[in-house]
Amino acid sequence: MKLVRILSCGLLLTALVLGLAGCSDLFEEADEAEAEASFATGMDELMDEMEDVDTEEAPWEWEVDLSKAQSDFEDALDADSDHCGALFFSAFVRLLMVATDEDLGDIMDEGWEEERASREAPLLWMLDKPNVFAVADRIDRIRQDDPILFSEIQEFIESEVMPALAYADSRLTAFETQDCSFTIEVEIPERRETVQIEIDATDAYFIHAPLDGLESMFAMVVSYNMDVEAGETQYHLIEEDEDFLTLRNDDHMATAYDKMVDMSEHLLDGCDELEAETDDQTNDLITETLGLIPLDDMMGAGAVDSIRFYAGEMQDWLIYGVTFNPSEDTDDVAAPDIDVYFDVAEFFNDPLDDLRDYFPYHTWEGDSVMVVTEPIAFPDPSFSNVTPNMTNNDWQQIYDWMEVRR
Repeated sequence: MKLVRILSCGLLLTALVLGLAGCSDLFEEADEAEAEASFATGMDELMDEMEDVDTEEAPWEWEVDLSKAQSDFEDALDADSDHCGALFFSAFVRLLMVATDEDLGDIMDEGWEEERASREAPLLWMLDKPNVFAVADRIDRIRQDDPILFSEIQEFIESEVMPALAYADSRLTAFETQDCSFTIEVEIPERRETVQIEIDATDAYFIHAPLDGLESMFAMVVSYNMDVEAGETQYHLIEEDEDFLTLRNDDHMATAYDKMVDMSEHLLDGCDELEAETDDQTNDLITETLGLIPLDDMMGAGAVDSIRFYAGEMQDWLIYGVTFNPSEDTDDVAAPDIDVYFDVAEFFNDPLDDLRDYFPYHTWEGDSVMVVTEPIAFPDPSFSNVTPNMTNNDWQQIYDWMEVRR
């Protein structure tokens, strides 16, 4: 059951106890036998390593060695490159190897102790839209003699996390391309029974979508410089530091955009595949109303239609941008009637070089930043064509309205 909970966290598969029942029969008998033997060995190795894991602990505290299991899955793929089980679980174990890496634990323990204690997501705070409030709050929480070398996390993400995500992405893509299907034994504690559950391309699409989301998120995380050296004040970081909040690598932002597009496409593909299925769904992993993970039970009636709708909306704003009008999109009669068009593709594919250029109008009281209501004077109110046609007067009206609502 420990491995069951690990799978549910990592791949949205709940209550799985692993055991191979069958895979494809595409190669000659000798190669197939070799692949099956390697895969079975890998599964045994994986379950042995996970047997004593405490899933209440952080993954990097588990003291497991998954390299042998991963090697066995690779051996299975060397013998049979289309082996469905090996494609699926090689992706899972590769991700798990990153999560259990002691180097990740060192980074999290030393650099993000406060966030871990408060259960705050340590890699997400910098994803907020750039504003002086968030930066000021973050810097206020840093002891002047305690540097935050976020570049260490970024380097780990670039060297370990992103390659692992790309590896898993390629394995799931191969699984989907060949329309894979295999079965596993699943223990369902609530029913006190073990059943055979089929995992197929439909399931892979719905698992692939959150993987795309992770790839996009981590690509954004490594896009901008975030280091805070010992003794650096708010004033120094925002006004004098040559690197803080400047672009590290514009390719990462473009990757983040592409992965969001992939996410919407995988959700739509999953919906198409699910609705096209005509066989008995009772033993399928993900179904609309049956199986181990029934979407309607999880998300309400018409879940597939809802997923399709929101995935389509996501594609629209990724490709065509999104328009927000405070007067039309809120119930506040005092809201300004201004169309704010946000070009999402422009924001990611031609990213801003320095986020500090686009902070709200502010002044300084010693080393503390003060946002004031004096006329806003952005050097470029279009945010480098991310919000084309916007003027400083438009932003002033929106800012004044938000200050009243605060």
